[in-house]
Amino acid sequence: MWMLAFMTMAHSAQDAVAAQLCAERSPCSVSATTDAGRDEAGRHLQVVELNLSSATEPDWEHEVGEECDGRELHLVRRYQGAVEDTRLLLELCNDGYGAHGMGEDTLSIGDNRFTHSQYGGSTWRWSSTSTWRLSPFEVVESWSSSSWTMGANRASESWSWETLSGTGSMVNPTCEDQDRAMPETRWLTLPIRPTEIPGGAPGGCAVEVDSANTAGFVVFGKPGDATDGRMRVELDAAGDLLVEVGDDVWVDGSTSWVLNDHVEIWTAPEASGSMDCGFPVEAVQWGIGLDGKVHPAHGAAAITPPDVQVSRTADSRSVRVALGAIPAAITVVYSDTDDGLTQERMIATSSLRFGDGHSLGRTRDLADRGGLCARGGASALAPPP
Repeated sequence: MWMLAFMTMAHSAQDAVAAQLCAERSPCSVSATTDAGRDEAGRHLQVVELNLSSATEPDWEHEVGEECDGRELHLVRRYQGAVEDTRLLLELCNDGYGAHGMGEDTLSIGDNRFTHSQYGGSTWRWSSTSTWRLSPFEVVESWSSSSWTMGANRASESWSWETLSGTGSMVNPTCEDQDRAMPETRWLTLPIRPTEIPGGAPGGCAVEVDSANTAGFVVFGKPGDATDGRMRVELDAAGDLLVEVGDDVWVDGSTSWVLNDHVEIWTAPEASGSMDCGFPVEAVQWGIGLDGKVHPAHGAAAITPPDVQVSRTADSRSVRVALGAIPAAITVVYSDTDDGLTQERMIATSSLRFGDGHSLGRTRDLADRGGLCARGGASALAPPP
């Protein structure tokens, strides 16, 4: 009797959800209900899948050109068994997602998490994955990739709102020689905060690079200890770049700025993609001395130099560069010398190749979530006691 009563209550609850989500739509039925843990107030979360076709067991994958069966995913929040509120998560219609008709949707539901992965394309293949926190509702991770089946072209990007960090990579061979792949470009995504960076040090969204090659990229010389040279980098929406560097030995007495410790900024007017090939993308280079002097370098002779401010502590140098606008592509470098005679090492936010705009990194606008960067705003470059 108890089991019968429980099953009756469960069917009654499902019928109530179906009535609320389907409203006056027909055909419409609940095809699956999956537990998704509880929210911050302890209320029960469920992900409910709706079948908007007349088939009892619909086929969610179709050939190109076929009419697909409608499919919806909804978040349902319950309190004391009753439906408190609902939210539409996804509307899916898998029509092959491209000329090859190989489209796929993969769903994963966990404790207060919902992940959707999608795959499709034709000669160009693509895939993407997004993960949402269900309560409070917001995307927490995203990933995408693309590749060309006829050559080596490929690209991928990822971003985490939980760690406030992202990476990317790209290979784009020349059009004439698809068998000879260009080197892979990899980068740490530079965050763009929506408001002016306060104070003299980057905030909690800053990209971090070190000499050990554990964070960022050693693009000249050999990896060393992380404390040999390290850097934090952040942008704001006004076009100000803030770079904080730390070093075990400061050198600024050489007659050549190249042989002093210095920052380099590489920018390009356009960001190349994995489908671009057969043409160069020229990068512009600025050398920024830790004394605040600006040195026009590769491709920068005819361009008005940016304004620079430098502040110093015993352990770090903070360099604020007024770029005036956010470049389409940008890489920041710290060049370290310990003797003023040779460049010992260069560390960067991307796998930079001299003068090659294809090797520069990318940015990400944090829009209305830039307030998250306020955490951890103090300098992280001081050596441990």
